[in-house]
Amino acid sequence: MDTHYWQAVAAGDRRSALAAVKRLRADGVSTAEILRDHLLVAQHRVGELWMTGEWTVAQEHTATSVNEGLLLWLGSFNAQPRKDGPLVLVACVEDEQHAFASLVVSEILMAHGLRVDHVGGSPDADALLERAVSQRSDAVLLSASLTSSLGRAAGLVKRLRDQGLRVVVGGQAFGDDEKRARAIGASAWCAGPEEAVAWLNAIAEDPQAARLTGPAAIAASEDVAWLETYREQMVSYVTVGLRRSGAAPAADAGDLEGWVDHLVGCLSATLATDDETILLEANDWLARVLAARGFDPGLVDRIYELLREPAGSRAAVGGLVRSARGLIVAANEPTGPMETPVRASLRADRPATGAGETSVDA
Repeated sequence: MDTHYWQAVAAGDRRSALAAVKRLRADGVSTAEILRDHLLVAQHRVGELWMTGEWTVAQEHTATSVNEGLLLWLGSFNAQPRKDGPLVLVACVEDEQHAFASLVVSEILMAHGLRVDHVGGSPDADALLERAVSQRSDAVLLSASLTSSLGRAAGLVKRLRDQGLRVVVGGQAFGDDEKRARAIGASAWCAGPEEAVAWLNAIAEDPQAARLTGPAAIAASEDVAWLETYREQMVSYVTVGLRRSGAAPAADAGDLEGWVDHLVGCLSATLATDDETILLEANDWLARVLAARGFDPGLVDRIYELLREPAGSRAAVGGLVRSARGLIVAANEPTGPMETPVRASLRADRPATGAGETSVDA
């Protein structure tokens, strides 16, 4: 990432940020490279600084606005897309507001001549499905930054696939390989915008290259659907319990609810993908967020303790809550969390067949 650009973004200095981008363009750096290697990297850094407590929400919003303004300015230089190019609908997963990455992907796709319909953050699932079908999208590209979005993504992918639509997914929530994407029934996973461009061009040249060869994976089990249906109520139950018990940290109410929602969403994501590392990541992430703000990391375990009652009506969900608490204990043991098999502990109270056991070829 260009040092001058980052300094301007961090200072909220739009003019200096624009000057830095103009210098990069003058040096022959392409629009796609500037978006990928500078703006997107800067936005990731912004998120890290918020997470560690070094930046306030106001600082995060200011820096993001600078980044978004430059992104749109760069996009204005894109040539008209090819009329015969594939039409791609790009959107975030429902209820995820982190739309910057999806906008970067959209601009890079357009820079390569593809036709793009960018829907953005937190689209209504019904409206998204109707839009993709009515305009005959060649593919739907779903971006997810938060792992806690994967349970919702599973349901949306299944609905899109049931309509015969190709669904390519990407973003930090899917990790570094295709495992989670395949588990929720996506047609393909792409590590970055360039990979998405290559995949979309391939299906334009040969529509059979990404043919849907069978039914989508069991993308949303009954337990995932149940968790997502009652997710809001469970979050409310836990946050009220934390406040009544005096365990709630002196944080903004929205932050507290967001932290609880993230853990509940990661329970759903773990069930949807059969990937136990999601719980490890969620526990570690929230513990670091709390510690960076001077709060007790033990709040993570307290949240799971309060979740036991509402989760207890579903055997698999209740078992997963117990496993999540077990991982916290294991992580604090001198020998570390891998002394006993994590996967075995996660499956102890779960059905023999999980959502991630059937996959679909891209």
